[in-house]
Amino acid sequence: MDDESKAIVVASSSTITYLFDPEGDVVFTIKDVPNHLPDCLSDVDPSLLSGLAEQRDINKTASVADSPHQRILVIRASSKHLMLSSPQFQRKLKKKPSKGKELGKELGKELGKEDKVKTRIEWDAQAFLILMAILHGRHGLVPHELSVAVFMEMALLVDYYECYESVEVFSDLWFAGLRKNWPCYSQDPMGVLFISWVFQKEEIFKTITREIILDSDQNITAPTSRLPSGIVVTLKRKREVYMREVIDRLHCRLQQLLEEEVSGQCCYECCCLRVGALSRTMHRLSILSPKPKPPFPNITLLGICTALVEMEDLRRMRQASAKWHCYIHGCQMLLGDSPLQFCNSVVGLNIEDWTQLRKTNSRKRPRALE
Repeated sequence: MDDESKAIVVASSSTITYLFDPEGDVVFTIKDVPNHLPDCLSDVDPSLLSGLAEQRDINKTASVADSPHQRILVIRASSKHLMLSSPQFQRKLKKKPSKGKELGKELGKELGKEDKVKTRIEWDAQAFLILMAILHGRHGLVPHELSVAVFMEMALLVDYYECYESVEVFSDLWFAGLRKNWPCYSQDPMGVLFISWVFQKEEIFKTITREIILDSDQNITAPTSRLPSGIVVTLKRKREVYMREVIDRLHCRLQQLLEEEVSGQCCYECCCLRVGALSRTMHRLSILSPKPKPPFPNITLLGICTALVEMEDLRRMRQASAKWHCYIHGCQMLLGDSPLQFCNSVVGLNIEDWTQLRKTNSRKRPRALE
């Protein structure tokens, strides 16, 4: 067998073709697709696209899992289905772009007609297959739950192609899985933020933005350029406002304990106990001296509140009338309110303030996760 024949065999063995519409007039190609995808679309199980299964379990059922070659996925789709569901596809396909001629030469015999619209894409293969299945009515291929990574990629696709309504029903199923596995999803709060913004889930958006404000140590960065920068700027600003408030109140309280004379409300020993405990806790948190300034790096609101709750002298306190009091003398403790009450006062962002940016943002070119 000559070199040219060997090259043809290798190209054929490393290329798989999925026909969402056998007569489709749009052809997509994706490079470096996962090895666990089977050779035929009919063999695809939704679990293979969800991202939830462990790789070792997937590899057991993959027909080409051990293939050493770079795999290329070719998808043939219907422009009518795409244009009906997506304004972005409608704008692009109406232009009948001439891109992808090299691809046409490479795979021309296999793809057939020369009037096909051929284009290479760099989207995640699993997420793009889910989108194609939804837009072509192949709902049996759509998983009911998604991993954080695949859900994030789906949000990128839906936002770029503006097919919010077509995917809305399935997104409700995916968010049900998100709520069920919240601890796993909350490990990537900025990813969940982007997902909730794209699909306009108000409750999750408010919850996750509150968690970001509480648990971020200055480094609040967008997971993708498609997330409006205003959301990130507002999160940083709100975090700094809350951080400044709690640190100022702690310094003010410490100064009061150091300077004010002991009145009938408390005793000298109790004041000394609180001064020592508060000073040590603030020093451990690196907020005592020098007093930190914005953007308050390496400090979190949740860390401050948790440390205050864990202070040793809080064992002698009881909560009464929404205030923390000395068990013996009834003296007010620390912030006036309990640390937990301060954490509870932190409020997340309202999604309606950012809804309009979803559509104006959709004209940008797609970018990979940063």
